[in-house]
Amino acid sequence: MSFPQNKGPVGNSILEGFDMARERSWFQRAVAAAMAASLLFAGCAQTCRINTNPEGAKVYINGVYIGESPTVYKYRSGLPETYIVEIKKEGWKPLVNATIDRTLRADVSLLLLILVIVPYFFSARLEDQYLFQLEPLPGTTP
Repeated sequence: MSFPQNKGPVGNSILEGFDMARERSWFQRAVAAAMAASLLFAGCAQTCRINTNPEGAKVYINGVYIGESPTVYKYRSGLPETYIVEIKKEGWKPLVNATIDRTLRADVSLLLLILVIVPYFFSARLEDQYLFQLEPLPGTTP
C-alpha cells in the first residue's frame, strides 16, 4: 500500500516550502537594504544656471553639450566633484578648462532630519549660477 506524498506550496515537501520561504525572506531583506542604501547615497536633484556674456554661447560640461547660454545644468548633489566647463561662440575666443566645483554646503531644509539621515545634512552642490565672460577673437568686432 502506498500513501500520497505531502506536497508543500512550492516543492515536493512541506520542508522545501519552508526553505523557499526562508530564502525569499532573506532576499527581500537584501533588496530592501540595497534600496535604502541607494536612497541614502543618491543625492537630491539640483540645478545650476550657466550664463555667459555674450549670451548664445554653446556650453559643455565634462565634454557633454548642455545647451546655449543662458542654460540650466541638472545634476544630483552628493560628494564633492570638479566639473570642466567649455564655452564656445563663433567670433569669440573659446573658454576651455574652466572649472566649477561641487562643494559641501549645509542644507538647512534638511536640518530636521539630522538625527535620521546624517549624510544629507552636508551635501556637495554647485552654486546656483555662474557667469563666464568671453573675449572677442583678435581682429574681430563683436
